[in-house]
Amino acid sequence: MKIPLHSQRSRDSWMHIQILINPTTTIEYQIPSTRHVSVKVYDVLGREVATVVDEVQAAGAYRFPFDASGLASGVYIYRLQTATRMQTKKFILLR
Repeated sequence: MKIPLHSQRSRDSWMHIQILINPTTTIEYQIPSTRHVSVKVYDVLGREVATVVDEVQAAGAYRFPFDASGLASGVYIYRLQTATRMQTKKFILLR
């Protein structure tokens, strides 16, 4: 799963939904300058089920593993948030 925080993409490019069959994946993103970054995963009811990242990071590209093996099959939302921007995407976890 990639979150291109550094680029301006068209709205349509965010309309697709990732489908995960393997419960282990990598969340990738880039930030243009030092800032606090939070990447969290929520279920469809809005309950936080995982925190992938919650720290201050320097400018650059990042990759963090995400292990969804403790989650049930279903639709989930992951959100990358900084002080100036927020990106939200959905994924479906199939077992």
